[in-house]
Amino acid sequence: MEKIEKRWMTTKEEAYYTGYSPKYLAKLRETGNIGKRVAPPYGKSSSGAVRYEKKDLDEWMEKNFQKIGGFEKEEVSI
Repeated sequence: MEKIEKRWMTTKEEAYYTGYSPKYLAKLRETGNIGKRVAPPYGKSSSGAVRYEKKDLDEWMEKNFQKIGGFEKEEVSI
């Protein structure tokens, strides 16, 4: 059976995906930002359940994080 990737995530899933705690993410939602960190886009259902769309989280992470290291070095022959 083919695994289906979820489009929408709960706060707990989003916390696992981004590495932030659910408590921190709730504070970001409530305040809109913490320091220079702006809250990721999210939606609410009619019942009040908070959901994050994966593509929005990917874009948010790209905008808010600077890549440092981890790049493959070009092999040089002498």
